Amino acid sequence: MAVEMPDRVRVAGLVYRVEVVSRGEESGLSSGFACVDHGRLRIACDQDVQPQRRRLSVIHELLHVLEHRAGCDLGESMVCMLACLLFAVLRDNPGLVAWLQDEEG
Repeated sequence: MAVEMPDRVRVAGLVYRVEVVSRGEESGLSSGFACVDHGRLRIACDQDVQPQRRRLSVIHELLHVLEHRAGCDLGESMVCMLACLLFAVLRDNPGLVAWLQDEEG
């Protein structure tokens, strides 16, 4: 059963919209698979990207949000590496994700 991509993500008290868009002037996508607009609290993902790549791109952009909120600059290569590693950990360990989401324990 396919799970829909969330249209909003809460990060450190702010709610970012997550949208699938077509490339163009209004999308904010100039290069890459996704981008974040901190002023508009928006993550835009290219509609032509395969679902697995879109998931990785959302994690990548969320790391940029965390970086922005923390007031630090990890650099693009570090964000890319961390996104790939975090994506793998979350995908390979559904029990960990369930445990992290457990409100009772």
